[in-house]
Amino acid sequence: IWSDCHHLGEQLRISNPLSHMRSCKSLESLRRLHDKWARTFSIYARTRVIQNHIDVYGCDRFPDPIINGNQNIIHISTIEELFDEARVMHNCVSSYAGKIMQRKSYIYKVLSPQRATLEIAEEDGKPYIKQLKLACNGKPSEELENFIKSWLNHQSVVKPD
Repeated sequence: IWSDCHHLGEQLRISNPLSHMRSCKSLESLRRLHDKWARTFSIYARTRVIQNHIDVYGCDRFPDPIINGNQNIIHISTIEELFDEARVMHNCVSSYAGKIMQRKSYIYKVLSPQRATLEIAEEDGKPYIKQLKLACNGKPSEELENFIKSWLNHQSVVKPD
């Protein structure tokens, strides 16, 4: 929550976001600040971010993922899909567009056994689960975690062009 909140504050160009975050007296108040900034980012920044993304990268598409999805784990391939995922799941994943373009993150929507958002990152050429969250950044079930781990262990890494 801390790093996501800080990232959102920077994306929203909030003056000294750390001071706002430090004023939170509990984890719950930090979550409320995070959720407020995530809603603000999604509502007000969507058009600006999408247009900026297209201006900078020349398209609305993200790089191909390092591992392919399936019928239950679907790669988010455009910035519009990323914003839709953030809206549906009430999270801040829409602020990850830059990380995705830099191939630091790959985002997937998980449909089953629970609806979730999955972030895959890569270290030393190997993909790993960076984040797996239910709606509102809820904690996934053990069944879902095992499902994702099994899927990941059976994937071949696709080297991008």
